[in-house]
Amino acid sequence: MKFLKLTLFFYVFVFCLMACNRNKTSSKALSKEEDKMASRHIENPTTTFLSSDENETSKKVDSSESTTTNAISSDLFFSNKSKGCGSFELYKLSLDKKVGLYVSGDRKKLGLSKEYQSFEITKNEYLYISIYEFDGEATSFYCDDVADDNPNVLNSWKAVAGKVTAKITQDSINVQGPEMTYKMTLKIESTILKDTKNEIMEIKNIIFEDVLVGWFPG
Repeated sequence: MKFLKLTLFFYVFVFCLMACNRNKTSSKALSKEEDKMASRHIENPTTTFLSSDENETSKKVDSSESTTTNAISSDLFFSNKSKGCGSFELYKLSLDKKVGLYVSGDRKKLGLSKEYQSFEITKNEYLYISIYEFDGEATSFYCDDVADDNPNVLNSWKAVAGKVTAKITQDSINVQGPEMTYKMTLKIESTILKDTKNEIMEIKNIIFEDVLVGWFPG
């Protein structure tokens, strides 16, 4: 009888021990699964944050590119062709013909000769430099008395400081009444220009070479 009681007690003990082990194993498995789920919840916001950050960066890049494309650049490429009229007016157009660089001066007041002379923009009221931006091609805006097909001016910059050199290369080519045509060369060494919003533009080393002036349109 004692032997049966001991045997029964032994089996009960073993069963209880096995049940405890199962609970511990189940708890560990559940704990591991919870840890995995928690780690997933931590990782997801980071991924979303990076994605959001990338989108924001993309927007900034696109915005920057758009600004660069729409805004007039200080590194403008003007045509090698220079034209002029009056005594004197010189101009160049950008490659797309929508931006014009214009220089005007008074030959007599400046005392131009066949020798190069230097002039400071800020110290000379007889020398004027400007840049105009148009909404279309400005092929007939300068030195032309036909105003019907001229484009609209979007913005303009006027020189506030700088230095130019100029000389007459061929004088008294054709003299008819008040007109006396001649050729001149002018080099913009460095000039600072501003618009009405104080936006600054700098141009350097631009040459108007052997331009025929002294004639008047009309």
